[in-house]
Amino acid sequence: MQQRNFKLRQWIKVTCKDFASEGLGVCHVDSEVVKQHVKPHTIFVWGILPGETAIVEINNIKRKVVQAIVIRSEYAKKVLELQQLNLEKADPQSINLDCTTVANSYIMFWPQRLTWLIVDQYFSNASITQVTFESIKNSIASYAKKLSDDLNKEEFFSSEFVIKNLSKLRISSMCENFTICGGCKMLHIDYSEGVKFKKKWLQNHFIRDKIDYGFDRLKVFESPKKIHYRNHVQLHINKRKERGFYSPGTYTTVKFPQDGCYLFDQKVVDDSFPADLELVRCVRCRIDDHSNTSKIVELNSHQDKSQMFSVTVNYPKNNPVSITFPMTAFFQTNTSILPIWLEKIESLLSANNSEVLNVLELFSGFGFISQLIGQVRAVNSLGIDVLKTEDLGKIFLTDSKYEEIDTTNFISQYVQADLFQIDRWVKPVKKKISKFQCDTMIMNPPRAGFPLNSMKTFFDHVLGYSPTRIIYSSCNAATFSRDCANLKEWGYEIKDLSLFDFFPNTSHYEVLGMLEKVS
Repeated sequence: MQQRNFKLRQWIKVTCKDFASEGLGVCHVDSEVVKQHVKPHTIFVWGILPGETAIVEINNIKRKVVQAIVIRSEYAKKVLELQQLNLEKADPQSINLDCTTVANSYIMFWPQRLTWLIVDQYFSNASITQVTFESIKNSIASYAKKLSDDLNKEEFFSSEFVIKNLSKLRISSMCENFTICGGCKMLHIDYSEGVKFKKKWLQNHFIRDKIDYGFDRLKVFESPKKIHYRNHVQLHINKRKERGFYSPGTYTTVKFPQDGCYLFDQKVVDDSFPADLELVRCVRCRIDDHSNTSKIVELNSHQDKSQMFSVTVNYPKNNPVSITFPMTAFFQTNTSILPIWLEKIESLLSANNSEVLNVLELFSGFGFISQLIGQVRAVNSLGIDVLKTEDLGKIFLTDSKYEEIDTTNFISQYVQADLFQIDRWVKPVKKKISKFQCDTMIMNPPRAGFPLNSMKTFFDHVLGYSPTRIIYSSCNAATFSRDCANLKEWGYEIKDLSLFDFFPNTSHYEVLGMLEKVS
């Protein structure tokens, strides 16, 4: 059977079968439209829900993975109208009159967005070998009109997108940039329904890794702020001084909507945006919700690497802590949910009745977790991370009375080491860690998690013992599940599991689990 590949900017009719953990619809190409076998048959589509049929535009092709976006009804109507107008002015030399060659290669006519929906119908008669310019022009123009009429007849234009069989879960997206901006992926469903999908995706990861856990026990914590929650964004700027995010799969800056972006408080940024940065390619913005202030610098500039910024976290209660750290340093992007997350970790640590908790904190950064919980109860912590020791001293914490919090104990015990390259550690580092007898180990790794080889080397050749309790927090449910399955081999079992919606209206979320040594 003849086979062909997808091409960028082509339109195709698809039906959504499932909603994947990336926040994309898993869709199959409609066999009624495409007469020949296509590769691949499955497309991941932004903005579609299970059961819906839509006309989508291919916007990203990577190896065997094809992604697309649903098309807005207003945009589709304009394209089809322009298609007919452009054909009237088309140059005969721009059209290949060898119909067999065109049928085999599926060269798009004028413009490129003319779809397979039209080409498949036009070349369904394989016996045609030669046609005139006028017959091609007239036929394609008529099919463009027919397609427009058919879409109207089948009620594809009944909503803001070219979709029929609308899902009951679908709501009107509040952002006019939805699907054309690379920000939010789940503005087309109600927030509570989105959280249910995240719970389902987490459960699927556990099923894949054969982890037995009763998900009726899963605790779900919603974000207090559903919009304007991000305290860190990178904004792109085009030559017209328009600020925005990239369009999915491209390096084209999409201007923020007139009502402002829903991911972060755009007004705070706009009010303080420096005039000398209006034409730089990309800027970094840090925002503090507590004081409604922001700092904006050119990305990767000297100022970006040298300046500091302060964020206030409302924890402990009635005594918020202000943290000052470098602009380039990692910090959780949703400040509003951090107190809830920290309170949960605090409650998990309280299972240990020791007067002073000895905590080994892997991927610690500046010790954010142990340092803040140390304001509530006595914690003796040893942190391990790649953050340079001299940079650690630049970070400082102050309480609500503007008094600096003592961090000397954490700094004195901190170990600068790469947990992904344990085989390069020197003996004094390994000896220092093995001597630290911890009650609980906290892990908060990057999205890559803690790979099996590194984990095995750490437990067997560095630590030399198994902590009674491990508290593991991750923003990647896939690697969290994988690592928990590996820890199961060391005799650990999940005793508590929580989902924190750190990233509303996106497919991302934070998972927090407590594992105990049972065998």
